[in-house]
Amino acid sequence: MVNTLLSVSPDGRIALSGSDEKYIAALGDATAKPGDAVGKVGATGKVVQCNVGTSELFIGFLMANRSDSISPNTAIGNGVPCTIVVPKSGHDYACLSIADAGVRPAGTPMGFSATPGALDDIATLGTAGVVATLAKDDVIADTYVVITWK
Repeated sequence: MVNTLLSVSPDGRIALSGSDEKYIAALGDATAKPGDAVGKVGATGKVVQCNVGTSELFIGFLMANRSDSISPNTAIGNGVPCTIVVPKSGHDYACLSIADAGVRPAGTPMGFSATPGALDDIATLGTAGVVATLAKDDVIADTYVVITWK
């Protein structure tokens, strides 16, 4: 089954390891969705999607707001309080990924991409910029994957 929505993650969760996570408060920007790799703009407190060459800020992955009825597949509104989970080594996270034309096996190295908020596969583990590996096989056209942070 192709995973194109965050809601396919267990309960729409981002942090999947279940313990000892660090969280940062922020405000939505009406663009970033849960599962996006984001930074936080100091002057406004709003999240900003990571985007190689455009926004080089990164704090973690935007969490789904559990205090409202908004779908985890919907951008968090402008100025709406939200939470960023700071990734920890060895922990698993559901996140946005560039859809690949082929199957990517567990262990595929992942890094930041030029697509706002997304991670993408990187050629080899020795390549600069590897920040995670796929925790589970990724089928063709998946846009949400589970990664293990390095």
